[in-house]
Amino acid sequence: MLLSFYVYTHSVYVGSDPETIDTGTIPSRYEAIQTNKTLLLGGKHRISYDMDRDMLWRWDQVLKTHPNGMRFSVFGENGDLLATNEYFR
Repeated sequence: MLLSFYVYTHSVYVGSDPETIDTGTIPSRYEAIQTNKTLLLGGKHRISYDMDRDMLWRWDQVLKTHPNGMRFSVFGENGDLLATNEYFR
């Protein structure tokens, strides 16, 4: 599965470490993101975020390095690719 994460901003830092996040806070964080349609990047920059518009699940594609991975891509307001990174578990 390939996951493309589109965020229209100039900042790519989200701020929660997947190794240390209190997993008990994930459901409420997810609910707040869905309700408010915003993300707080780096604890400083609030951006518009609509999961239906900004999250693209590519079930039809597999990353070449490993089948269990995700690709995060960040685009500027004009659609230019600003950054991309792949993560594997």
